[in-house]
Amino acid sequence: MQKRILLLVALAGCLEGSLIAGDTARQETPDTIAWLRFVASELRQLRLEVLNDRIERQEARVRVLDHELQQVRNERQDGEEVQRLQEQEISQLLQRLSDPALSPEERSQLQSLRSELTVQEPTERTGSAQKEAQTGERLRQEQLRLESLRSLARSLAPQSAQSQQ
Repeated sequence: MQKRILLLVALAGCLEGSLIAGDTARQETPDTIAWLRFVASELRQLRLEVLNDRIERQEARVRVLDHELQQVRNERQDGEEVQRLQEQEISQLLQRLSDPALSPEERSQLQSLRSELTVQEPTERTGSAQKEAQTGERLRQEQLRLESLRSLARSLAPQSAQSQQ
């Protein structure tokens, strides 16, 4: 009989311990969920901060490329102006070459000058146009990458921050 009482006491103790553990588990569940939510929120915030840093660097790249494209366009415009002046000079050379009173030595000098001016034209224009196209394409790609980063940042931002924007 004593064995049965001891067995029942031991069983009761185990049941009481499991009931207390069950209560503790039920109490920990809301705390654990709250903690996991906090950690998730912190991770989201950290990711958003990293993303904002990437956006700043990408904006800097876009600004640099935009400035570079503007320089290339200015160079192209300068080149076009030089080309117009060269065309005027060639036109004037042709008029002078048509003068029958021109000495053979002067005629030779004017023809070599005309040849030099004619050779320079296409090479400079082609290089400038290619550089402008390449820079414009790089700028477009970087702008797309920037917009993609901004979109991702908007999707990660808390709802309250999105409603303020």
